[in-house]
Order: sequence, then structure tokens, then C-alpha cells
Amino acid sequence: IVITRGSKGSIIYSNGRRYLIPAYKPKKIVDPTGAGDTYLAAFIHAIKLFDDYKKIGKFASIAATKSIEKRGPLTLSEEKILKLF
Repeated sequence: IVITRGSKGSIIYSNGRRYLIPAYKPKKIVDPTGAGDTYLAAFIHAIKLFDDYKKIGKFASIAATKSIEKRGPLTLSEEKILKLF
């Protein structure tokens, strides 16, 4: 189970464990529309990259934050998100 909480980060529940994922602080907020959708899409993508829910959540958090820093969909590559890790 994944619960997104905006600026409060997210919570991931799996196999009886709870993972608190902090929000990645934005440089500026331009348009928060779709941030949760971006988080979930990045979360699904990150499952193939990592076997650790904290890393998966962090990747998704960075992607969601970068998506609110401008208008329109996220256009950062996987490599650029990983550099922000």
C-alpha cells in the first residue's frame, strides 16, 4: 500500500512493515497538478531499479517534486533523477 501525503512525504506498507518516505524539498512550486500521479508512476518504474522500498520511495519522491517545479509532465530522465539521489 502506498499513501502519498504531499509535502509530508509518503508512507509505504509492505509485508507488515511501514516505510516513512520524506518529501523531497522543491526549489519552487509552479504547478502541483499531477504530483501524486507522477509519484505513483515513478514508484512503479523504480521497482525495476531497486529492491528496497526506501530507495523506491525516494526515487518517486524526487520525481514528484521535480514535476511540481514546472508546468506540464515530468520530462527528467531516469539518469537525472538518480543523480539527485
